[in-house]
Amino acid sequence: MIIIKPIDFNDSKLLESLSELISLSFEQDKPEIDYLEKNIFCEESSLRSLVLGAFEGKKLVGCNAFIANDFNLNGREISCFQSCWSATHPNFQGRGIFISIQNEAKKILTDLGAILIYGLPNNQSHPIFISKLDFFEIDCVFTRIPNIPLLRKAWIKYKSSFDRVGKKCWYDNT
Repeated sequence: MIIIKPIDFNDSKLLESLSELISLSFEQDKPEIDYLEKNIFCEESSLRSLVLGAFEGKKLVGCNAFIANDFNLNGREISCFQSCWSATHPNFQGRGIFISIQNEAKKILTDLGAILIYGLPNNQSHPIFISKLDFFEIDCVFTRIPNIPLLRKAWIKYKSSFDRVGKKCWYDNT
Protein backbone atom coordinates (compact mmCIF):
# COMPACT_ATOMS: atom_id res chain seq x y z
CA MET A 1 0.00 0.00 0.00
CA ILE A 2 1.32 3.44 -0.96
CA ILE A 3 1.17 6.22 1.65
CA ILE A 4 1.62 9.90 0.67
CA LYS A 5 3.16 12.17 3.32
CA PRO A 6 5.46 15.19 3.61
CA ILE A 7 9.21 14.62 3.45
CA ASP A 8 11.03 15.78 6.56
CA PHE A 9 14.14 17.73 5.51
CA ASN A 10 15.61 17.11 8.98
CA ASP A 11 15.82 13.36 8.28
CA SER A 12 19.22 12.87 6.60
CA LYS A 13 18.54 9.23 5.67
CA LEU A 14 15.27 10.19 3.99
CA LEU A 15 16.98 13.06 2.15
CA GLU A 16 19.58 10.64 0.82
CA SER A 17 16.73 8.45 -0.47
CA LEU A 18 15.15 11.54 -2.07
CA SER A 19 18.40 12.41 -3.83
CA GLU A 20 18.80 8.81 -5.05
CA LEU A 21 15.20 8.70 -6.31
CA ILE A 22 15.59 11.93 -8.29
CA SER A 23 18.89 10.68 -9.73
CA LEU A 24 17.38 7.34 -10.76
CA SER A 25 14.23 8.88 -12.20
CA PHE A 26 16.03 11.58 -14.21
CA GLU A 27 19.00 9.34 -15.07
CA GLN A 28 21.51 11.92 -13.85
CA ASP A 29 23.97 12.47 -11.02
CA LYS A 30 22.45 12.73 -7.56
CA PRO A 31 21.53 16.31 -6.69
CA GLU A 32 23.07 17.64 -3.51
CA ILE A 33 20.56 18.11 -0.70
CA ASP A 34 21.73 21.71 -0.24
CA TYR A 35 20.93 22.32 -3.91
CA LEU A 36 17.43 20.87 -3.51
CA GLU A 37 16.73 22.90 -0.37
CA LYS A 38 18.02 26.10 -1.96
CA ASN A 39 15.81 25.62 -5.02
CA ILE A 40 12.66 24.41 -3.27
CA PHE A 41 12.34 26.57 -0.16
CA CYS A 42 11.89 30.31 -0.60
CA GLU A 43 12.18 32.37 2.57
CA GLU A 44 10.30 35.29 1.02
CA SER A 45 7.03 33.33 0.60
CA SER A 46 4.31 33.68 3.18
CA LEU A 47 3.74 29.91 3.06
CA ARG A 48 6.35 27.14 3.27
CA SER A 49 7.13 24.96 0.29
CA LEU A 50 6.09 21.32 0.54
CA VAL A 51 7.75 18.13 -0.66
CA LEU A 52 5.50 15.08 -0.70
CA GLY A 53 6.79 11.54 -0.81
CA ALA A 54 5.08 8.31 -1.78
CA PHE A 55 6.14 5.44 0.46
CA GLU A 56 5.69 1.71 0.18
CA GLY A 57 6.46 0.69 3.72
CA LYS A 58 9.57 2.71 4.55
CA LYS A 59 10.80 2.87 0.94
CA LEU A 60 10.48 6.22 -0.87
CA VAL A 61 9.11 5.40 -4.34
CA GLY A 62 7.85 8.79 -5.55
CA CYS A 63 8.11 12.49 -4.78
CA ASN A 64 6.98 15.93 -5.89
CA ALA A 65 8.02 19.34 -4.65
CA PHE A 66 5.56 22.22 -4.46
CA ILE A 67 7.41 25.53 -4.28
CA ALA A 68 5.53 28.28 -2.44
CA ASN A 69 5.31 31.62 -4.22
CA ASP A 70 3.43 34.82 -3.46
CA PHE A 71 2.01 36.87 -6.33
CA ASN A 72 0.16 40.12 -6.59
CA LEU A 73 -3.10 39.73 -8.50
CA ASN A 74 -5.19 42.86 -8.95
CA GLY A 75 -3.62 44.42 -5.86
CA ARG A 76 -4.19 41.34 -3.71
CA GLU A 77 -1.38 39.03 -2.59
CA ILE A 78 -2.12 35.39 -3.35
CA SER A 79 -0.28 32.21 -2.43
CA CYS A 80 0.50 29.72 -5.17
CA PHE A 81 2.58 26.57 -5.50
CA GLN A 82 4.71 25.48 -8.42
CA SER A 83 4.77 21.72 -8.92
CA CYS A 84 8.24 20.46 -9.82
CA TRP A 85 10.90 17.87 -9.03
CA SER A 86 8.43 15.05 -9.73
CA ALA A 87 9.97 11.60 -9.69
CA THR A 88 8.72 8.03 -9.52
CA HIS A 89 11.00 5.03 -9.08
CA PRO A 90 11.13 3.16 -12.43
CA ASN A 91 9.90 -0.07 -10.78
CA PHE A 92 6.80 1.78 -9.54
CA GLN A 93 5.83 3.75 -12.65
CA GLY A 94 2.37 3.13 -14.07
CA ARG A 95 0.82 2.54 -10.64
CA GLY A 96 -0.80 5.96 -10.24
CA ILE A 97 1.75 7.26 -7.74
CA PHE A 98 2.14 10.61 -9.50
CA ILE A 99 -1.65 11.05 -9.56
CA SER A 100 -1.91 10.12 -5.87
CA ILE A 101 0.74 12.67 -4.92
CA GLN A 102 -0.96 15.41 -6.95
CA ASN A 103 -4.38 14.67 -5.46
CA GLU A 104 -3.00 14.69 -1.92
CA ALA A 105 -1.18 17.96 -2.68
CA LYS A 106 -4.43 19.57 -3.80
CA LYS A 107 -5.98 18.78 -0.41
CA ILE A 108 -2.99 19.86 1.67
CA LEU A 109 -2.23 23.02 -0.29
CA THR A 110 -5.87 24.13 -0.31
CA ASP A 111 -5.94 23.75 3.48
CA LEU A 112 -2.76 25.88 3.65
CA GLY A 113 -4.47 28.66 1.69
CA ALA A 114 -3.17 28.11 -1.84
CA ILE A 115 -5.10 29.86 -4.58
CA LEU A 116 -3.59 27.82 -7.40
CA ILE A 117 -1.07 25.14 -8.29
CA TYR A 118 0.87 25.66 -11.50
CA GLY A 119 3.83 24.39 -13.46
CA LEU A 120 5.27 23.50 -16.82
CA PRO A 121 4.70 19.80 -17.52
CA ASN A 122 6.91 17.63 -19.67
CA ASN A 123 5.67 15.29 -22.41
CA GLN A 124 5.01 12.50 -19.89
CA SER A 125 3.15 14.51 -17.27
CA HIS A 126 1.17 16.81 -19.58
CA PRO A 127 -1.49 14.24 -20.60
CA ILE A 128 -1.89 13.15 -16.97
CA PHE A 129 -2.47 16.69 -15.74
CA ILE A 130 -5.02 17.40 -18.46
CA SER A 131 -6.93 14.11 -18.68
CA LYS A 132 -6.63 12.60 -15.20
CA LEU A 133 -6.13 15.50 -12.80
CA ASP A 134 -8.49 18.09 -14.32
CA PHE A 135 -5.85 20.78 -14.72
CA PHE A 136 -6.14 23.04 -17.74
CA GLU A 137 -3.90 25.16 -19.89
CA ILE A 138 -3.76 28.90 -20.12
CA ASP A 139 -1.44 31.23 -21.95
CA CYS A 140 1.21 32.34 -19.53
CA VAL A 141 4.10 34.71 -19.31
CA PHE A 142 7.39 33.04 -20.15
CA THR A 143 10.67 34.79 -19.60
CA ARG A 144 14.18 33.75 -18.70
CA ILE A 145 15.67 35.48 -15.68
CA PRO A 146 18.98 35.06 -13.90
CA ASN A 147 18.85 32.66 -10.94
CA ILE A 148 20.67 35.04 -8.60
CA PRO A 149 18.29 36.26 -5.87
CA LEU A 150 19.18 39.96 -6.02
CA LEU A 151 19.15 40.07 -9.83
CA ARG A 152 16.01 37.90 -10.00
CA LYS A 153 14.07 40.31 -7.76
CA ALA A 154 15.23 43.34 -9.74
CA TRP A 155 14.41 41.62 -13.04
CA ILE A 156 10.90 40.65 -11.92
CA LYS A 157 10.15 44.17 -10.67
CA TYR A 158 11.40 45.68 -13.91
CA LYS A 159 9.71 43.20 -16.26
CA SER A 160 6.43 42.87 -14.38
CA SER A 161 4.81 45.59 -16.48
CA PHE A 162 5.37 43.71 -19.76
CA ASP A 163 3.00 41.13 -21.21
CA ARG A 164 4.78 38.48 -23.24
CA VAL A 165 2.62 35.48 -23.98
CA GLY A 166 4.67 32.37 -24.55
CA LYS A 167 4.43 28.76 -23.52
CA LYS A 168 1.33 27.15 -22.18
CA CYS A 169 1.25 26.24 -18.53
CA TRP A 170 -1.19 24.16 -16.54
CA TYR A 171 -2.77 24.94 -13.25
CA ASP A 172 -5.50 23.97 -10.88
CA ASN A 173 -7.34 26.83 -9.25
CA THR A 174 -8.07 24.89 -6.05
